[in-house]
Amino acid sequence: MRAVFLAGWLAASSLAAVAAPGAAAPPLAGSRCAAGGYVDAEFRDAAIRALAPLVVQAPGRPAHGGVRAHHTPGHFDAQGRAWYLVSAYQVNLGLIGALRVAPSLRPVVADWLRWQAKHMSTTGAARGVVFDHWVRVEDHAETTCPPGLARGLCDHVDAYDSTAASTLLMADAYLRYGGDVSLLRDPAMRSALEAAAAMLRELTTAEGLTLAK
Repeated sequence: MRAVFLAGWLAASSLAAVAAPGAAAPPLAGSRCAAGGYVDAEFRDAAIRALAPLVVQAPGRPAHGGVRAHHTPGHFDAQGRAWYLVSAYQVNLGLIGALRVAPSLRPVVADWLRWQAKHMSTTGAARGVVFDHWVRVEDHAETTCPPGLARGLCDHVDAYDSTAASTLLMADAYLRYGGDVSLLRDPAMRSALEAAAAMLRELTTAEGLTLAK
C-alpha cells in the first residue's frame, strides 16, 4: 500500500508542479543515485528490448500507446483471435522502474500517459480509474470485455486505490526524469490526474487508510 500513501503527496506536489510554470519537482525521498545507475547496462538493454514488443504502435487509433502486460495472449475468443491484457496498474509500476534506469523511454511513457487519459473512467463510482483493457493485436481493436471473457473479468480492476495512485506515480516519474511538463498541463491529461487524485481522496478514511473499491 506504499503507493497509496504516497499518492496524497503526489496529488499535492506533482499537480502543483504542473500548475506552476518553472516549478521544480519535489525531491525524491531516499537514494539520490543517478538515473540509470541501478543495473548493468547489458541487463538494462535486454530488458528494454523485451519491453519494446509490448508497446502498441497504432498511430491514429485509440489503442496507440497502450502497453501489453504480457508477451502472450491472456484470452482467445470463439474465433480463436488472441486478446492481450493492458493493465494500468501493472504497466505503471513497470514503466516507473524502467524509466528510472532508462530515461530514453520518455516518449513511450508519454504515449502511455496519453493512453491512460483517454481510457480513464470519467463518470460514476469509478471516475479516475483505468479499467483493465484488452487489445486484439491483429487489428488493434480494444475493449474492457472481449467476446467470451468471464463476466467477472469484464470492466475489471484489481483495486481502485492502487490503480489511481499508480497513475499519479507514473506522471510524477515522467516529470522527474525529464518529461515535458506541457504534456501534464494538457487539459485532458490534467483532468485525468485530478480525477485520479479525487478518487483517492474519496477512498481515504479518517484514519488515513484507503478502501480498495
